[in-house]
Order: sequence, then structure tokens, then C-alpha cells
Amino acid sequence: MPLPSPRSRLLVLVVAIMLVVAWCMPAAASTPEEVQEITRLINIERTSRGLRPLSIETRLVIAAQQHSDDMATRDFFSHTGSDGRDLWQRLLDVGYSAQLVGEAIAGGQSTPADVVSGWMRSDGHRMLLLHPDLAHLGVGHAYNAGATFKHYWTADVAQPGGGYTTPTPVSIATLPPTMPPPTATHIPPPTATLIPPPPTATLPAYVPPTRVPPGPSPTPLPPDIVRLMVPRLFLPDIGVSTGPGIQQR
Repeated sequence: MPLPSPRSRLLVLVVAIMLVVAWCMPAAASTPEEVQEITRLINIERTSRGLRPLSIETRLVIAAQQHSDDMATRDFFSHTGSDGRDLWQRLLDVGYSAQLVGEAIAGGQSTPADVVSGWMRSDGHRMLLLHPDLAHLGVGHAYNAGATFKHYWTADVAQPGGGYTTPTPVSIATLPPTMPPPTATHIPPPTATLIPPPPTATLPAYVPPTRVPPGPSPTPLPPDIVRLMVPRLFLPDIGVSTGPGIQQR
């Protein structure tokens, strides 16, 4: 059997190198316009139901983008990263201390509108993104032509530690007008019979309390213990197929 010509062998080698390079290429990151658009679409769904809109939080954007990059580059689809970290750990690593957290991921959709539409058609994702106590949102998107779903989306939502309150503005028009105090009518006090005061009681001498020296500073709890002490949102770990090459969790 004749061996392939040097030209054929060179062509096979070049194709193999191109496939390896395409597979190992870093995933393309999301653009600010994509982050803004997904935030806008989610907030339309929230405000139409009387819920406060979510604001973009830079640290959540970083965590979401890192997870999308991880999934696209290593071709997997899960809430658990390739290094074993979950969402809670990823937020702690970027310096965000949360009271409530949640995450929605999707694969295969090419536009923000398709992603949000898919999440809103899923009961678990809709319940997550419309949770009334959430305040912050971070969005990540990565594209890798060599990965299974090509497009990988992540939306991280959270409420910061200590809760979230919206101050109620006070309008000057609603304040009561300044009124002059009413003129008091002088009524002479009735004549009273004076009663001598009781005898002065003898009080015990003041003894200052004994000063207790401060103890050592408490040892900070490890992050694993802290995470167990804080309430969490349910992360929808459900696989939903919405079409060929489309997945979301």
C-alpha cells in the first residue's frame, strides 16, 4: 500500500494543528452592551410585576464572566466550576459578601433576548430572577466555536450581606406647614397646702465596678462555616432542553 505523499501528510498536519488551536482558543468575553441588555430585559419582567429593578454589580459581573469563560473554554455545563467551586465560593473570592445568592446558566442561545426568554419560560429560573429580595445582578457570556454549545451564559443574582433597603424620599410639599404656637391662657395655680419633704435618706457609698480586662480577639470563622450560617436561595439545578443545541440550568 503506497504511503501518502508528503503534500498530503503536510495537509493533514496543518488541519490537525488548526483544530487544536481552535479548541484551545480562549473564549470570547461578553460585551458591556450584552450585560446592559440582559439587565434591561430582566428588569422589564421585574418592574412589570411591581418588583424593584436589579442594579449591575461589578463583582458579580466578574464572577459570572469567569464562570462562562470556564464553561466555554473547558466545554462543560454546570453550576460547579472546573475547579470544584460553587457560586457562593466564587462570590467570596471576588470580595462579595451575600445574604442571598442565585445563578442561572444557559448554553446555545446567541442573543440576550433568546437567553432571557428561555429563562422566563422555565418555572425555576423565573422564580429565581423574580425573587423580591434580590438587589444586584452580574452577567457573563463566552463564545467558543469548538465547544458543544458555543455560547455560554451566566446570570448571578444576590442580595448583599446585611440586607437591602431602599430609602423613601420625603417631598417638601408633604411636610406640614410651620404654624405659630398657640397663645397659652394663663390660669393661676390653685392654692396648695405645703407638705414638708420626707427626711433625706442615707445612700450607700459609691463603689466603682471592678474593671475586667478584655479577652483575646475572637478567631474568624472559616468561610465554610460562615456559608452554612447564612440563608441561601435555591439554585435551579434542572436541565431544560429548548431545542437542538440549547440547554439551560
